[in-house]
Order: sequence, then C-alpha cells, then structure tokens
Amino acid sequence: MIDNNILQERIEEILALCDRANEVKFGSPEHTSTYRSFWNAVKALDDEAQQGRLSVEPGRFVKWPTKGGYARYIVVKVGSKMCKVCHIPWAEGFRSEAVSEKGEVSPNEIEKILGFYQRLTALFVITEAEERFRSERKLKTIVRIFNNPPVVAIEDF
Repeated sequence: MIDNNILQERIEEILALCDRANEVKFGSPEHTSTYRSFWNAVKALDDEAQQGRLSVEPGRFVKWPTKGGYARYIVVKVGSKMCKVCHIPWAEGFRSEAVSEKGEVSPNEIEKILGFYQRLTALFVITEAEERFRSERKLKTIVRIFNNPPVVAIEDF
C-alpha cells in the first residue's frame, strides 16, 4: 500500500502534468513530451498500487467511458461502502455519472470497471504459450479462435 503523503505528492505531480499537457498546443514537441510524462506517471502509480491484483487500492487509475471520451480518476481512499477518487481533467475533462459531486463512488463500481478493462486487455495480450507457439512456427501473427464468440442480435424496426 502506498503511503498517503507519497500518494498525494504523486497525484499533485500527475495533475500538474495534466494541466500542462492541456495548455500546450496539441501535437507540439512540448505536448508530446508532457503527454508521455503524464501517462508514464499515471501508469507507474497504478502499477505500484495494483501489485498484480484486481482490487480497489489507493493509487489505482480508473476510467469510465462517457460522452465519446473517458472520465478519468485516481483512487485516493478506500472504504467499505464508498471510495474517494480524484478527478483527472485530461483533455475534455469528462466526469462519470458513477462518481458523486463529492468524488465518491462505491468500491463495487470500481471493481466492475477494473474487471471490464482487465478482460478487454486479455483479448489483445499474447500469452507466453501463444508467443512460444508463434516463435516455434516462425509466424508473424496469431489468430485467436474463440469457442464461444459473442452473439449479436439484429432487430428490424
């Protein structure tokens, strides 16, 4: 678990990088540099907080899809009924309906969205076995065949 003072310092650094990236011209060398620094800081904090677990911990980065973008937050405090999150005003600065105006959200909501992104990522990450298979056969790519592909129903209106 990350020390509270260290967590606050790292969040302040991330917010400063976010503000700087939002201020400079998109696509400029300064924007590119700040963009990389921002996301590296977010990823480092999330990795440290996560420690290989799918759990709600202070320092976890959470995002919800909304209005054609994402509402981004960092978990600050975890309680049994509610968690406190810090809004990250990246780009458009969207906010999620799952998060109250006080910056509170249930741990279940956070666990649901973390699980969603973990499952989504697993679809695109090559496992060690797949990599070994690809390497042994000198294949450029791997095609995955799903036993139970998703079913999409199309309705006529």
